[in-house]
Amino acid sequence: MIKIYKLILLSGVLVVAISSYAQRSIFTNYSIDEGLAQSSVLSIYQDSNANLWFGTQGGVSKYNGKTFQTFDTRNGFADNHISAMLQDSKKRYWFGHRYKGLTL
Repeated sequence: MIKIYKLILLSGVLVVAISSYAQRSIFTNYSIDEGLAQSSVLSIYQDSNANLWFGTQGGVSKYNGKTFQTFDTRNGFADNHISAMLQDSKKRYWFGHRYKGLTL
């Protein structure tokens, strides 16, 4: 009888240990506090150098794996609302805007 209780207790401990391990998050969240241009991300693009580009309503943020660099109308963009991004075969970046066409 004692062996059954020990077995049930051990099983319960294992279930709790396994389920708590399974609840660990594998995601990292980034926000304005870390340097993202704006909190509403509309598009994401990874370029040939493995940089991630996040199109937002406040410009585009380039993430190199460590830091963010933001580009917006102060850098010559037609509009800060970035809805699409692309790097062409000549390594040029194209940014599609919601209101004012394209920026190359």
